[in-house]
Amino acid sequence: MGDEPKTLSTQRVMHFKLETALDSVSRASHRSKALIIASDTMTSTCVADTDGNFAFFNRGKPESAEEIQRTFRSMTLIAQRTKTTPGYRVESSSGSVFIGEEGPEISTAIQSCRISLDQGRLENLCTERGFLGYLEKFHKFYSSNTYAKAGMQSVDPLDLSTGISLPVLVCMDIVSSIDGVGRGEDAFLKKLTCAIFIVGIGISPVVIKRYCPDVEVLVNQWQWLNNVAERALQGGVQCIQ
Repeated sequence: MGDEPKTLSTQRVMHFKLETALDSVSRASHRSKALIIASDTMTSTCVADTDGNFAFFNRGKPESAEEIQRTFRSMTLIAQRTKTTPGYRVESSSGSVFIGEEGPEISTAIQSCRISLDQGRLENLCTERGFLGYLEKFHKFYSSNTYAKAGMQSVDPLDLSTGISLPVLVCMDIVSSIDGVGRGEDAFLKKLTCAIFIVGIGISPVVIKRYCPDVEVLVNQWQWLNNVAERALQGGVQCIQ
């Protein structure tokens, strides 16, 4: 697959991935049927434009740890200036192409979630000690048994859009709500699980439901996903064992 287009549009990147894979499969004449699935996920934070207006803007992967800390500081500053709850958004575009006797069949979907953060705890991430604590928790979380036993690859903060990890922020008790559902509410665990699926997997069940009718049930019963959400919510040492 060639280099992804230089764009902050998840839909454009997702379509590029589908078209590139479709082109490769089409050249393999011995393949009569094939299912291609692609996705792209991006995090957006609130920024100020040249006119002083505030809007959410998609961000790519950071080039350094310092850039991640600058993002935390920017989120804090803008929340203070706008007198709003700090937070960020995650958007994921996914699609599938089924190649059959009647030609390609395409299905696409967009998922998103809004993460609200505790102002005081976010401000702590702007300090050197607080940010080092975030990095330490990050590496411990992604090297935990939950990931290792599932055969997941190790993850570095620079691998993620903005370098922000939802499970780690939850583990550090920084996330106050997801899509308006507060951390203390009964529905929070389910909302967190859905958000982690969007952030970590990014493939909407909608794009494969036709080929796997039970996909939503399988996602809900996915033990790894449930373990990640539960361990993050437990917080402290328990979430990284």
